[in-house]
Amino acid sequence: MTKPLLIKVINGIIDANSVGAVTITKSGVAVTNAEGKLMYWHEEMNIEKCQKLSALISDAVMDRLEGGDGKIDFAAHGLI
Repeated sequence: MTKPLLIKVINGIIDANSVGAVTITKSGVAVTNAEGKLMYWHEEMNIEKCQKLSALISDAVMDRLEGGDGKIDFAAHGLI
């Protein structure tokens, strides 16, 4: 069994090992697994904030998979 590589996101936690895609939609950011099943959803109508959040989550996933801590400072990016 693979050890979970957890990442704290706004209102949730995701396992970097399970992430298949991080996608921006018209009303938020979705994180899905490799099968396309929704793992995490953050509703946000501001497209610029969606772009920031998507990039930050993607970077955090890659960081965790490469051995980093995957921490995201949402406040520093104006997301909370």
